[in-house]
Amino acid sequence: MNTTNAYFFDYKTPVYLVHHENFGDFRLGFPIRYTGKFEIGFDLGRNRDNYYQTNTFTTKDTLDKTLIQFYSPSISIEFNNLNRKQYANKGERFFTQLRFISSEEEHTPGSTSIEKTWFEQSHNYPVASVTYEKYFRRKGPYTGGFLVEAMISFEDFYRNYISTLLASPSFAPLPEMTTLFQPTFRNPVYAAAGQRNVISFSKNLDFRLEGYIMAPYRELLQDQYLKAFYGPVFSKFYYMVSGSLIYQSPIGPLSISYSYYNHEQKPFSFFLNLGYILFNRESLH
Repeated sequence: MNTTNAYFFDYKTPVYLVHHENFGDFRLGFPIRYTGKFEIGFDLGRNRDNYYQTNTFTTKDTLDKTLIQFYSPSISIEFNNLNRKQYANKGERFFTQLRFISSEEEHTPGSTSIEKTWFEQSHNYPVASVTYEKYFRRKGPYTGGFLVEAMISFEDFYRNYISTLLASPSFAPLPEMTTLFQPTFRNPVYAAAGQRNVISFSKNLDFRLEGYIMAPYRELLQDQYLKAFYGPVFSKFYYMVSGSLIYQSPIGPLSISYSYYNHEQKPFSFFLNLGYILFNRESLH
């Protein structure tokens, strides 16, 4: 009998990764004037991740499995008068949150892992974030805007590099980034800023040109044992640029985008979408 093994080794970051989130949340909100709210929250759930730790694997290899059970109380303040849920061109939004995450990590190594034994570890840490975006008054067809964001998470390392990345917050100012796993733009502590330029051809047709830069406090790196470690302080800066044509149709925005993500393994992205790109927020971020 002949057997054929399939090998995959194009990229350093594993191409096979399945992330499952199951959680419930409780929210109690209080209004602040007309556009603001103060919110108290509590999350409880479990995440399951299946992945290979390298890309040199065959169909006979088995997956690593990480299970994270957690609870997380939080408080947040938000002011929002943006004119659209997605691709806004008017108004401003301020959001800040403080939360505490308590999680229990369980890791079952697969055949591509250096570790060979089951592992369990507790993680307890606070997370603070702030985001502010604003669009200025239109001058003719042009509207300018900006976004700034800061994140501080005191998370410790999970058992390996991939599980640490998955637990880390991500900077995702573009709607399509919520559909992607981009290691470059994931980090426990970072500051980011960007400019938004909108040209309105009509009430429902806009062209957007956006650019952002992200500065992680210390870059998350992977060592020879597939563990996570930190690089030097503010040693790397990452940027992205994107051009989009958006039509606000009766059933949601129709968008065509072309983007460049600095330092990503596939830096160029063409994205065509009809409707809102809506996801539940990530459970640990």
